[in-house]
Amino acid sequence: MSEKRTPERGTSNATSSDFLRFELRHARQRAELTQEEQGRRMGYSSSLVAAVEAGTRRPPHGYLPKADEALGTGGLLARLAEQLQAAANLPPLWVQDWVVHEQAARMLRWFELALVPGLLQVEGYARAIFGVNPRVSAEQREARVARRLARQGVLTSDDPPYLWVVLDDNVLRRGVGGRKVMHDQVLHLANLATNAPRVKIQIVPPGIEEYPGLEGPLVIATSSHGDDVAFLDNRRKGEFTDHPDDLLAARNDWESIVGEALTPAQSIEHLLGAAETWT
Repeated sequence: MSEKRTPERGTSNATSSDFLRFELRHARQRAELTQEEQGRRMGYSSSLVAAVEAGTRRPPHGYLPKADEALGTGGLLARLAEQLQAAANLPPLWVQDWVVHEQAARMLRWFELALVPGLLQVEGYARAIFGVNPRVSAEQREARVARRLARQGVLTSDDPPYLWVVLDDNVLRRGVGGRKVMHDQVLHLANLATNAPRVKIQIVPPGIEEYPGLEGPLVIATSSHGDDVAFLDNRRKGEFTDHPDDLLAARNDWESIVGEALTPAQSIEHLLGAAETWT
């Protein structure tokens, strides 16, 4: 069955914090307590209880276990907070769906216009990418970095996929994470292209004008049965498809992109030269 998937979008803008605040208020009302009475049982002021319910204050350390005791919820609120925190650190469902295809693929053809592919990112580069979003906490960022590095284990498994990557030269010139991170990152690409037998990296050099890669990233994952799934990424969401028309267009774009790239040997020299510019 052909599929074209995009992330599910709810009709509400409620966050996990909103949900927890609702449950706190509901538990208090069910216990038939005022905010002042709850605060007295917990050893907090009524103004703090009100601020937590209104979302103007984060629950201080130890607040939720005390709320569970005061409201007779049997630890429910503390467990709920833990589950919401774990869920907040998970990637979107569409990313999780794509990772299944990525990890099961026998061949990955991957083009990137702006960034190093996740499977080839060094730790500092990944940390810089995830640190761009001010809404991502330090804890969430580190969790995402750890997941990204764990995904790279597929390349060092006993039977790794064949990974064929084409990068626009702009990827090598954008100072993500600073000069040392970029030096390490570009040198890592050169080392993989030289020493990893199942990794091939080619570079679309500067001076190439219009070509299909300008439309954005493209990945084609081929399963052990020879079936392809194409992944199209953008700023807000990802889409993957196995519709025949979409796959034909993706394969044609891939061939055109490869046609503009340097040979593998030339690309290794180009990567080594680019790494030197970051020293």
